[in-house]
Amino acid sequence: MRSAASETEQRKDNLIEKIIAFGVYKVQGRQLFELTLQEIERVYQSLKQRQNQHI
Repeated sequence: MRSAASETEQRKDNLIEKIIAFGVYKVQGRQLFELTLQEIERVYQSLKQRQNQHI
């Protein structure tokens, strides 16, 4: 059984990979791995919304 911390890290890693696929490597001068899970989720949702607006 995985700990909550490892599940959080796995979620962060998964979202970071998706954000990098959008071509984003830094947010406000910070590397993605420096962000909290909540910040990463907001960045990803923002990128998805922008993508949907361009379709």
